Amino acid sequence: MRHITTIILFFFCSTAHTSNDVWQDAFLKIPRASKARKHLHYYTSLPHSAGTIGDYQTAVYTHKEFQKYGFNSSIEEEQVLLNFPIRRKLTLLEPIFYEAKLKEDTYREDPSTFDPNIMDTFSGNVTAEVVYLNYGSKGDFDLLRMKGIELRGKIGLARYGKLYRGAKVMLSQGAGMVGLLIYSDPVDDGFLAGKTYPNGPFGPTSHVQRGCVQPDVCPGDPRRKVLSIYNAQDELTVRQICAPDDPDWSYEKGIANIPVLPISYQDALPVLNNLHGNPLPDDTWMGAAGNEFIGPGPALVNLDVEIKFNVTPIWNVIASIPGQDPSESVLLGNHRDAWVLGAVDPNSGSAVMLEAARGIGHLYTNGWRPKRNIIFASWDAEEYGLLGSVAWAEKNDRENDRLVAYINTDSTIYGKNLACAATPSLERVFRKVNPFILPFFSRETKVLEKIRDPETGERLSNVFGKRNVSTIGGGSDYTSFLNFYGVPSLDFYFEGDYGVYHSVYDDFYWMSHFGDPTFEYHRAAAQLFGLLAMEMSEEELFFDFSRYAERLREYLDVAVQYVQPMNDTIDFEPLKSAVEVFRAAADLYVQHVSDSSFSVGQLHKQAMAVERAFIGDLGLPGRYYYRHVIQAPGIYEGYDSTPFPGLLETSMEGKWDHFSRQYDLLIDRILAAAEILSGGQG
Repeated sequence: MRHITTIILFFFCSTAHTSNDVWQDAFLKIPRASKARKHLHYYTSLPHSAGTIGDYQTAVYTHKEFQKYGFNSSIEEEQVLLNFPIRRKLTLLEPIFYEAKLKEDTYREDPSTFDPNIMDTFSGNVTAEVVYLNYGSKGDFDLLRMKGIELRGKIGLARYGKLYRGAKVMLSQGAGMVGLLIYSDPVDDGFLAGKTYPNGPFGPTSHVQRGCVQPDVCPGDPRRKVLSIYNAQDELTVRQICAPDDPDWSYEKGIANIPVLPISYQDALPVLNNLHGNPLPDDTWMGAAGNEFIGPGPALVNLDVEIKFNVTPIWNVIASIPGQDPSESVLLGNHRDAWVLGAVDPNSGSAVMLEAARGIGHLYTNGWRPKRNIIFASWDAEEYGLLGSVAWAEKNDRENDRLVAYINTDSTIYGKNLACAATPSLERVFRKVNPFILPFFSRETKVLEKIRDPETGERLSNVFGKRNVSTIGGGSDYTSFLNFYGVPSLDFYFEGDYGVYHSVYDDFYWMSHFGDPTFEYHRAAAQLFGLLAMEMSEEELFFDFSRYAERLREYLDVAVQYVQPMNDTIDFEPLKSAVEVFRAAADLYVQHVSDSSFSVGQLHKQAMAVERAFIGDLGLPGRYYYRHVIQAPGIYEGYDSTPFPGLLETSMEGKWDHFSRQYDLLIDRILAAAEILSGGQG
C-alpha cells in the first residue's frame, strides 16, 4: 500500500511541478522594457518626497496600477513625524568670506532644481572653527583623538562614503562637536571617478547627497505607539521598544541634536582650502581638493539651520492576491518616496515591482493560483528612517509570523552587475530554488537559468557565477521584518557606476542615458522579482540550513579573531559547540527532507520557525530594536552587516558585562534553532 501511495504521490508532484514550470515560462514572457520605462517616466516626472502632494499622487498611481492588474489594493495612511527645512545658510567668515550657494547647477538635459536637505536633525545656529574628519568613521575619530586634535566645540567637515551618514552624525555628537557638514568628494563619485552628468554617470561638482541622519538605533516614527508583541491588548510606548532601561528616554533622543547640512564639493572647496594647522595623517585622507591640513581653523563658519517638525500623513500601498492556503504569505516590497525624482533610488524598483505584479496578475486572471498569498507593498517614508514599513510591520504584528519570506528591492537598477544580499537560509533560493528536492521530484528549478542577461544574452546563472550572496545588512525596508520579527529576507539589485545618489540628477535622463538606456535590465529584474515570488509562494522546502550552518561557522571565526586580541580569557568552546549542534541538526533536517515518511507540512513548519528562533529578548545594548542575534547592521556602518553583533559591538566598546549576557543569549538562540530543526519545539 505504501508503495502504491508513493507512486501516486510521485505522479501528482511531478505533474504539479511541470505545471509550475509552464506557469513560470508564461510569466517570463509578460514583463516589458517599454512598460517599465513608462512607469519610471511617470515617477520621475514630479518630486515626491514623503508626505508631499507628489508623494500622494504617486501612491494613487501605484494603487490604480495594482487594481488594473487584478490585485486587491488599498492605500493605507499613517500619521508620522516628519521634518521640513525652513532656513539653510552656510557662511565662511574667516580667513575669507564666502556664502555657500546651496544649490545644484541646472543643465539643458534637466532644468530641475530643488534645495538639498538633510532630515531628522534639530535646528541650530552655530559659529565655530572647522575640523576636517575624512569620512567621519570611528577609525577616523579615533585617529584624531590619538593625535590630540581638539574636536569639542568645533564644526566637522566630512566627506560622504564608507559608512551611513547617520553614523557620522552620531560620532560627531559623541565627540562634542556642535555641527556637521557633509560633502560629496569627486574622488569618490565625481570627476576623478569618471565622466560627470550630463556626459557620464558621476556627479558634477555641484551635486549634493540629501538623506536621513536618524541614528541607527530604533527605526520608525520616533513618537509612535505599537501593540505589545506579548499581549494584543497592551500598547507599548516607543521608549519600551527602543530604550527599555532608560527611564529618561524621549523621542528627541532618536533625532540628531546638532545641526547638519549636506553641501556640494563646490561649497566645501573654500573651506577645505582654508584649513591649516595639523597635517593630514596620510594620503588616504586627501580628497580632490588636494588639501593637506585638518585644522582646526583658521576656517571659521556660521551654520544656520531651521527645521520644522510636523505630524504628517504618509501612504503605503498594499496589494495582494489570495493563495489556496491563506494562512501564509510572501511579501515583496519597494519604497516609493524619493528625495527628489528618484530614478534609481527608489523608483527603478517601483517600475520593476509594477511589471512583476502585472505578470503575476495576468497569470492569476488566467487561472494560476499560488499556494500562499502574494503581497506587494509600496512603502512610504523609507528615506526618513523606514517609517512606512516599520508602521505596517508593527500594525500587522501577528501577521509577521505568517510571512514565509520578505523580498525587497530598492535601488534596483544602476548598472549591469547582479548582486544579492540575504539571510543565509535564502542564499541558494536566489541561485537555484529548492536545493533539497525530494527524491521523486525530477525537477530542480534554477531561477537564474530562466533569465538572460540583456546585454550578453547569457543566462544570469552564468553571469552571477560563483559570486557571493552577501549577508543582509541595513538601510532598507527589510530591517523591521528581519531584525525585530525574524522574517527571512532577501534583497537584490543590478549595480554599476552611480555618482548621483540622492541628488537632483538621479532623474529619467540619467537612467535613460547611463543606468539602463534600453530598460532591458528593468525587464530582467521584473522577471527575477516575479519568479522569486512564484517559487516562494509555491514551494515548501526551499530553505537551506546547511548553508546557514556554514555561515555560522564563518561568523564564529570572525568573532574569535576580533575578540580574542582584546580579551584572551573568553572561552569560545561553548559557542563552538552550539554551532556544531546546529550543523548536526541541519544535516538531520536534510535527511528528513529526503525521507518520504516525514511530513512535508511538518518540515515546512519547522523551517518557518528557525529564523524566528534567532530573535532574542534582550536586543543589542543601546539598540534594543535589533534583536536578531546572528546579524545586524553595524552600529558605525549602518549599511554593512555585522555577524554576531552582540559580541562584536560589546567587545569593541570594552563592555564585558554586556558581552557575557550577549554571549549566553547567542548560544541559547542557536541551540533553540537547532532543536527546532531536529523536530523539537525550541
